[in-house]
Amino acid sequence: MLGKNISTKLDSFYLFFIILIWAIALFALYFIYYYKNQKKSDYFNENIITLEIAYKASRDKYSLLADYIFANSINNKTILSLFEKGLDARGEQRHSERYKLYQKLLPLYQKLQQNGIRQLHFFTLENRSYLRFHKPEHYGDDLSKLRQTVVFANQKNQNVSAFETGRVVSGFRNVFPLNYNHRHLGTVEISVTTKAILDTLHVLDPRREYRFILSKNVVLPKLFKEQKHHYTLSQIDSDFVLENYQDSARDAPTKLIKLTQKINQQLHQNKNLHQALADGKHFGVFSKIGTTFYDVSFVPMRGITGGVEGYLIAYKKSANIPVILKIYSLLYFSVILVALLMTLLLIVIRRNHTTIQYQREWFKSINDSLGEGLYVMDLDANIVYINPVACEILGYDEAELYGKSAHDIFHSHALNHDVPQQECPIFKGVLEHQAMTSEHEYFTCKNGAVIPVQLTSRPIYKNGTIHQIVTSFQDMSEKRKLEEQSDLLLRALEVSASTVVITNKDAIVEWANPAFEKLTGYKAEDVMGKNPSDFINSGKQTPEFYEHMWQTILSKKPWRGELINKRKDGTLYYEELTITPILNAEKEINHFVAVKQDISQRKKLENNLEHYAMHDALTNLSNRRYLTAYLERLFITLSDESQYVAILFLDLDDFKQLNDKYGHDIGDAILIEVANRLQRSVRKQDLVSRLGGDEFVIVLEGLPPNFEKAKFNAQAIAQKIKLNISSSLNLDSQTFHIGISIGVTLFHNNSKTVNQRIKEADDSLYHAKAQGKNLIYFYQDIF
Repeated sequence: MLGKNISTKLDSFYLFFIILIWAIALFALYFIYYYKNQKKSDYFNENIITLEIAYKASRDKYSLLADYIFANSINNKTILSLFEKGLDARGEQRHSERYKLYQKLLPLYQKLQQNGIRQLHFFTLENRSYLRFHKPEHYGDDLSKLRQTVVFANQKNQNVSAFETGRVVSGFRNVFPLNYNHRHLGTVEISVTTKAILDTLHVLDPRREYRFILSKNVVLPKLFKEQKHHYTLSQIDSDFVLENYQDSARDAPTKLIKLTQKINQQLHQNKNLHQALADGKHFGVFSKIGTTFYDVSFVPMRGITGGVEGYLIAYKKSANIPVILKIYSLLYFSVILVALLMTLLLIVIRRNHTTIQYQREWFKSINDSLGEGLYVMDLDANIVYINPVACEILGYDEAELYGKSAHDIFHSHALNHDVPQQECPIFKGVLEHQAMTSEHEYFTCKNGAVIPVQLTSRPIYKNGTIHQIVTSFQDMSEKRKLEEQSDLLLRALEVSASTVVITNKDAIVEWANPAFEKLTGYKAEDVMGKNPSDFINSGKQTPEFYEHMWQTILSKKPWRGELINKRKDGTLYYEELTITPILNAEKEINHFVAVKQDISQRKKLENNLEHYAMHDALTNLSNRRYLTAYLERLFITLSDESQYVAILFLDLDDFKQLNDKYGHDIGDAILIEVANRLQRSVRKQDLVSRLGGDEFVIVLEGLPPNFEKAKFNAQAIAQKIKLNISSSLNLDSQTFHIGISIGVTLFHNNSKTVNQRIKEADDSLYHAKAQGKNLIYFYQDIF
């Protein structure tokens, strides 16, 4: 007891000093960290402020130039009257007026290019390009979604100066509203490239190397297709790109020096930088190349809406770095090293006091905490040590077993004729063969119960001879019980009339009962390790069907439904399927159990009554009868205030020749695939019908009440249908390319009958066929 008290006091004494040492160390580390961050923040704030001032001065230089150009060369009666005449003119007259304006300002534009101005561009009030001086032949395109500066200037009728990415190159836009004769005509843009700004920055502060990186998600969607190869991913962050023109290009930014490229490689690994760029924040960071430090500053460039469209980066050899930043790592290491050395010294001193006691307690705690029973016998089979788990399993106290014969008390030999101790296979086996393991032994507990055990016995040597025998054992009662229950369950599943399939969490088959073999024709060993969709999927279910099924079972809920599957011989059958997810101890999905019933006969009776009356037998689409009834119900609800409805009449191009050449089987397969693609091309509320042959009708409900918007939406869906149908189709080792012609009629009232509306779509289809096929025509555009 005295020794234990002394040990406790020593532990408390050493623990107190260790805590004190690390408390002082943590305080020192925090102070160093705080002081270092403060100095670092001050250093980079100064750099960023300097960079922002230079950046603003560069922009202001060109903004003032743009203001001067606008005030003295554009905002005058001559130019504005030419612009107004062109806007009011049509056809060739407009081209003539555009040419006059171009000729009038061409000398000015050429002079502007020599002074760093990249673009002179006139826009209409509707944000459409009127005259590009760098590409006068390209005009009339709507830039509302691409040029927010122009949209803002037109809407507010005020000047705009902001950075903005473009369809060719990015730059700084100065957009001025044009007003003449009390009329807002549109806007004119005078823009400067990023290269011109970089050149000005180099003049203002030649100590730095400058570079712009642009947001990939902002710049790439705007670019003309032929311009995209001029942009490459930024080495710093893959969410940004660099303008990458050839050296001879007039707008090409200067190439980064090799040293800067090495810095960028280091910056690519900086997670804090990536987060700052994602958040649109200013950022400063050090980079060390060799023994030299460089500092890099990032300033966000915001567009007219406030969003970040890119960053201005400045590289500079570090100067006047605070001392704390240079020796920060050394200080940190020194504090930690001193604390560690002092801690280790205390630990070594304490360990010298407790080694022997610790080893004894450690050995006993290991034996007492084993998950299995353990006892040690001398050569007379008397127990000299037994752990608590063994006592708990057998039902005895340690005192009741210590010094007693294990063979006589609990090692049951009822199943092998009560052999004497000397003939015990475990005892004799250890003495003769050095070690013994058995899974078929039995121990008798204090209450008389006989339990099956799995045990291992090994000799303990002393001076080269066997001194004692150590035996470890496990109670196998529960395991045997579970094995028996599993065997019973397995036999029940094997004789079940219902098909049962068990898969892992990835839907890979691990077990199937004989009923599965009878239903599908596949042997269980043939499908092990495969996904059921690889061999029984009929293709009759839609992707949405399986998506809903997977959403249900992955949410750990059972799913029940009916579907069509395919036997090994290719025949189809209906089945009622229940899939139940099986969860593990952590409540995560471990397996799926699928129980199937063949309901083919029942479904045949049901489908014969309903399906063939209202659906096409080949494609399973609604037929003419269903379509007519559907439209008649729809027409009842229509009025002049209703949303628009569109009827699309579709016909496959040259299908008869294809059908005659390859046979009806291929033709039918193509029609089925076309039907599937049509259903995937439309919205959930839309109806797809087959009238017969290769003729289909689609009804689009719920279109906008405005005719132009409704036509735009219908056109978009028709284009999607054309795209999906024209995708290559592989059948019977052959590839087919199919075209489709589409006639469309739009209406929002019931002023005409259903048949009249269908005929309007049919007439539009006829027109599309006559004009060369694979076309879309609206009835309202033709008749």
